[in-house]
Amino acid sequence: MYYKTNTGVHYFACNYGKYFTVKLQILILMKISQAVGLRIKELLTQRKMTLSKLEKESGVLHGTMSGILYGRNKGVTLAVLIKISKGFGMRYQEFLDSPFLDEKNLDID
Repeated sequence: MYYKTNTGVHYFACNYGKYFTVKLQILILMKISQAVGLRIKELLTQRKMTLSKLEKESGVLHGTMSGILYGRNKGVTLAVLIKISKGFGMRYQEFLDSPFLDEKNLDID
């Protein structure tokens, strides 16, 4: 068996030469600050927004934002989450509604 990755979906070949599509879920526990960084990157990409524009819209300083994005911050406060959410033009509950921030994927110990 072998697989080829095509946009996150893995294709497996069987002995009969047919392809089966299987979605694989990889469980990696991450810190909340890492998950927030991934969510920010996801939204920046989806909205075709630059980091500097988000910093301007949210009022979050560049040092704080880059610390979150590159894992230098140990944690993220609710106040910062609210500011970032407002920078994206959304409520913080919307920001938190992401598989990255699902509690089963987070290391909260």
